[in-house]
Amino acid sequence: MDRGVARRHAFLLSAREVFLEQGYEQASVNDVVRRAGGSFATLYAQF
Repeated sequence: MDRGVARRHAFLLSAREVFLEQGYEQASVNDVVRRAGGSFATLYAQF
């Protein structure tokens, strides 16, 4: 899997987990980035 595709996939899976655990209203970008093990710059570059 391409590195960019893998990173994007990791962010999507992390976002799903965070939303399921905390709900949409309580979830934050910081939670998603921390869970995915990435950075804000990478997240914003991917999305």
